Amino acid sequence: MLKTKEMILFRINDLNGAVAEVIVQTVTRGKISRVVECTPETISEEIEKFLSEGEFRKYSTVYIIGSRFEKKLADRITELMVEEEVEFVYRDHHRESLDLSKYLWGRVLLFDANSNPISSAKNLYRDIVSEQHPKYIRLSLLVDMANASITGYVPLEDEAGKAMIEELYKLAGSSSKFAESMIEKIMSNDAFFNEADIIAKIEAEKRAKEEAEEEMRVMKERFKKRNTGLW
Repeated sequence: MLKTKEMILFRINDLNGAVAEVIVQTVTRGKISRVVECTPETISEEIEKFLSEGEFRKYSTVYIIGSRFEKKLADRITELMVEEEVEFVYRDHHRESLDLSKYLWGRVLLFDANSNPISSAKNLYRDIVSEQHPKYIRLSLLVDMANASITGYVPLEDEAGKAMIEELYKLAGSSSKFAESMIEKIMSNDAFFNEADIIAKIEAEKRAKEEAEEEMRVMKERFKKRNTGLW
């Protein structure tokens, strides 16, 4: 089978995985032709199917981001990298994944060089995004905000960004829609994240919630007064 220059990404269906997708799609200029969204419970099954059916032969690079998978599959991947012309890249940040860091194609980091928690997405970002990349600044902003949300470590400068990225992720409705939206925003020349529209939507939702709560409070108060008058 003729090997293409296409790439495939296996990622967890959360914010961390979505940001990893944004990074690789931006850096590779859309050469990720297939994205497989997994859960920690299904990722081994998806990778095993991918390997056993020989689908890996269609790709030049396979990214696996954000979760541990079975060691027997890691051993098989090592064999394939010798036997076949395919590159595997594995990045994670979970303690239970540390046993997979022994593989040359894998890297599991819990902390960065400054002993601060690091997400799989930021691990990948530091690996493949250079300062010369035309979208370096935009990717850097996205990754830092997401890293603060994913790891719980929030530097002072990322506090507002953490809140915004969490709201954006919630408004997107799904991991894949968030990734799609962020790729479009990073690649465009429009205002990054379109903050004005986002804030307006957040404020409108907040007002609607407050009005509903006030209406409920008034109804409860009226009900209480009505019942009090019966006794």
